[in-house]
Amino acid sequence: MATLLVLLGVVPMANLVTMGPGLPWLVTAVREWVAGTTAVVLVAIVLARLAPARIDALRTSARKIILAPSPVLFAGAIGTAAVALALYFGWNLFHWRPVTGDEFSQRWQAHLLSLGRLYARSEVHPEFFGTIEELDHGGRWFSQFPVGGPALLAMGTIVGAPWILNPILSGISTIALYRFAAVAIDELTGRIAAMILLLSPFFLFMGGSEMNHTATLACVGTALASLAAWSSRAEGGKAVRSAALLGASLGVAATIRPFDAAIASVAIGIFQLHVIMKRVDLRRSLVVQLIAGLVPVIALLLVNRATVGRFIGFGYDALNGAEHRPGFHLTPLGFVHTPRRGLYMVSAYLLKLDAGMMGWAVPVVLLVAVTLYLQRSESRWDRLLLGILAMMLAGYAAYWSESYFLGPRFLFTALPVFAIYLARFTGVLRERLREGVVRRAVSLLVPLWIIAAWVIPAADGRISGVWSLARVYRAKGSEAVTLDADARKNVPARALVFVDDGWHARLAARLRAGGMRPLIAEQVVSSMDACTIQAALDDAERSDDAGTIAPRAMAIVARDAPAAPVPGLSTADQLAFVPGRALSEQCQRELRRSSGGVTIAELLPFEPIDSLGRLDGPIVYARDFGPRDELLRARFGDRPWFVAHRREYGGRVEFRFVPYQPVR
Repeated sequence: MATLLVLLGVVPMANLVTMGPGLPWLVTAVREWVAGTTAVVLVAIVLARLAPARIDALRTSARKIILAPSPVLFAGAIGTAAVALALYFGWNLFHWRPVTGDEFSQRWQAHLLSLGRLYARSEVHPEFFGTIEELDHGGRWFSQFPVGGPALLAMGTIVGAPWILNPILSGISTIALYRFAAVAIDELTGRIAAMILLLSPFFLFMGGSEMNHTATLACVGTALASLAAWSSRAEGGKAVRSAALLGASLGVAATIRPFDAAIASVAIGIFQLHVIMKRVDLRRSLVVQLIAGLVPVIALLLVNRATVGRFIGFGYDALNGAEHRPGFHLTPLGFVHTPRRGLYMVSAYLLKLDAGMMGWAVPVVLLVAVTLYLQRSESRWDRLLLGILAMMLAGYAAYWSESYFLGPRFLFTALPVFAIYLARFTGVLRERLREGVVRRAVSLLVPLWIIAAWVIPAADGRISGVWSLARVYRAKGSEAVTLDADARKNVPARALVFVDDGWHARLAARLRAGGMRPLIAEQVVSSMDACTIQAALDDAERSDDAGTIAPRAMAIVARDAPAAPVPGLSTADQLAFVPGRALSEQCQRELRRSSGGVTIAELLPFEPIDSLGRLDGPIVYARDFGPRDELLRARFGDRPWFVAHRREYGGRVEFRFVPYQPVR
């Protein structure tokens, strides 16, 4: 594993195997790592030489301070600190608001669940309301995500604070890591590992978001802590309770991120089979564990049956087809995912983790590899942890979608593994050194890296440092709350409000409604001439069969000349045009409002749903299609219609609502 981590996470394998430009930021990162590591090592050596007695006393005092609180007090303190820091970064980075499509989609499903519904009823014209991550399936309208994550968010939604959930789960994750490592390794390592996780900017940033990775980590961490307790207790009652919590934790994880849960479950299951070969008394507890794990899994399967129509079927499968699943095959985007691309991706994830996990001026994967290489012996817990890590690396190498949010998000569940070996780095390295300056200096390395990461101020272009990373990932939170609040104050009851979320969104929504899969629709709009797509859709809509709109339009678009992307547009607003071709008046009008404001995806959690599951209530929000808005006249003709306009002055954003005027 040490060799593998060096080859993938220290050697720039991603740049060596890619056919594209590779990781351009890596050059800057290497420069910072070389300079930062050299500086810290020199400072540590100088301090160790000038004040050896003080360094020894400081190390002894630090050990006593860390071990002084009782296990219960330490767990409470570390958990509380994690909650507080995650709340802080949630506000600092996102103002406690969702910022990604995944978060918006899960908020929508949480909204439905908080109303006691698994799905809403489909609309006749779904292009006015649908997004890339929602399904309109058999008359049912719901999110693509497994139900577990939205169900947890629904708890926060009910009390009006969905942003509180992940910080609480972050606290649970740190406590779980401490409980596991204290039993599996020793008390000191458990406490240091929990403190390292607590000080990880990647961990804290994700804890401040509404992504479902934090909930999965809390579940898998709780399962590991329960496993350690289960394997170490001889008394039957305690073993049964630990097994029940273990099974329930993995079962809940399966309802949130089934792939991560499957990886952890296989590794833990193999570990338990080895344990019960020697501990016959623990075999009965596995029955309880299985039953506890099956309860949430059965609930997940029943929800799948009620929404997608199949027990073994998920929303993203129904949305994107079997191509969405892991494996080296054709992807939903139309290209083939190969082992070479998988190798590039997993290397890129580890290299990104080097910089993002701790914000240190040294690649953390290198420190983990050094720990593994120098460690004098291995235990069954090492085999478990490295088994989970190996399966996760292999699993996500085989998953086609390369994705980052605040870091390599698909490796988020593996953070406890890295934290444990970072916690062991100093001790393992000291064991290999004789008494002297170098051995004493080694004790200072991790504390100095931590202090530097949190003390160095933010700077543009810098890879290391907590505050530099925070600056990179700081995002404008959704303005949907502001729009909805302004609408409730300024438009009459039972109004229909149109919002402009961009030409890209309008074209993609029409392609989806016409039968095209969402990811392909996004790719088409980003790479083919927008005017041709618009004209082709208008022409195809005149046919009687709505299901043939997208194929008819694509037959026209495919014959068009190659288009070039418009520079300066975001990914969500990206458009393309054939170079040198004059734009029609309609295209010029659409282009003038090509950059979206508040999107329909952001507003879905504010859509009112009646007892029958239909859109109905004080204010309904719809995507603004200009002249095509009249298609909603039959459905919402009894309401006053308005168009939302965003304006910003003095750093403040507000929305005004203009009565709708038919566009001819």
